[in-house]
Amino acid sequence: VTGAFSASVLLVGLSIVVWCVAILVIVAGPGLRSPSTSRVNRVLTAMGFGILWPKRFPSERPVPYSVIPLTVIAIDMIIATLPLALLLIVMIVQSFAPSVSVDPLLAKNVLWWFGHPVVYLLLFPAVAIYYLLVPRIAKRALVAGNIIAVGWTIAVIANVTVWAHHMYLDYPNGIQAAINTTMEPITFALTIVSALSLYSLLFTIYRSSWVWTAGSTALFLGLVSWLLSGLSGVINATIAFDNFVHNTMWIVGHFHHMALMNIGIVIFGAIYAFAPSLLGRTLYSDRLGLWHVWMTFLAGTAISVVWLIQGLEGAPRRFAVLPEQFDATNAALIPLVAVLGLAQLLFVWNMYKTFRGHASAATSRDLLAGVPRPRLT
Repeated sequence: VTGAFSASVLLVGLSIVVWCVAILVIVAGPGLRSPSTSRVNRVLTAMGFGILWPKRFPSERPVPYSVIPLTVIAIDMIIATLPLALLLIVMIVQSFAPSVSVDPLLAKNVLWWFGHPVVYLLLFPAVAIYYLLVPRIAKRALVAGNIIAVGWTIAVIANVTVWAHHMYLDYPNGIQAAINTTMEPITFALTIVSALSLYSLLFTIYRSSWVWTAGSTALFLGLVSWLLSGLSGVINATIAFDNFVHNTMWIVGHFHHMALMNIGIVIFGAIYAFAPSLLGRTLYSDRLGLWHVWMTFLAGTAISVVWLIQGLEGAPRRFAVLPEQFDATNAALIPLVAVLGLAQLLFVWNMYKTFRGHASAATSRDLLAGVPRPRLT
């Protein structure tokens, strides 16, 4: 069983590597029309060096900002996945030859070397969507783009040199404690690219030609969630605070806030942006989309806040049933989850009607009156 499980995880890891290699092949291809014949030079150009040093890393067309986070995560995941693949191979061998052993502490470090960047495998494509769509909606160039490129240069290094903040409490003594202490400031460095991106994106929206549609609202609320969930993440990264919230529902609240209210809601924004153009149809109801987006944001954020509060009160994570003192806050989650589920039904209905080519009464009135329908692309 152990061998079969390890082999299945190994296949998943190899699929990630293949996907990342495909990204690097694309960005090193002819798309940017770089005169360099070196693939390494072309990859560095796509990573943002072409923005920082255009003479050293030239290209006939400007490097799209949305390409940078995809290039960075491709590099990071290849570096992070290969050691895990080696560990899994050893575990497969161990399942047949018990005399083969792996140091548990080493294995856990290798696991989190891979495990931490996996989060960015989800986040960085979402950031690429922000970089692509926010300037289009705002009808202006991305503010402070050069500064963003600096942030991603930091990120490509920090992302693969930080992992042990997941192990702060597991090994408080010895060499692992020294590694954990070193990881604290490096973890803080990861916030630089988020802070610079939020600064750039929000000021691109500020005093622009921003049009508030379901899609653009989802993108804006995703930025708000990125900021708020990032602040709770700083707590996790601080050893003194992590001593208090580690393995509590605080971690659950932080992760779901980032995964659902940032990454998840930007996916909805992208669907609202691209689906009408790809289908050649008008969105059934932008008003219904706004209801969906706002209900998702408010209910999802409230659920995460409840989990954060439970964590501060010591509620343990990974418990099938929490201790009875958390019954009241668990009961408060029920209507919030119901609202969140209802919001997704609104989304499904809106997209179903859009696929069928239908238009709501408000949309039909606008079309008859010649009012242009808002589109994000």
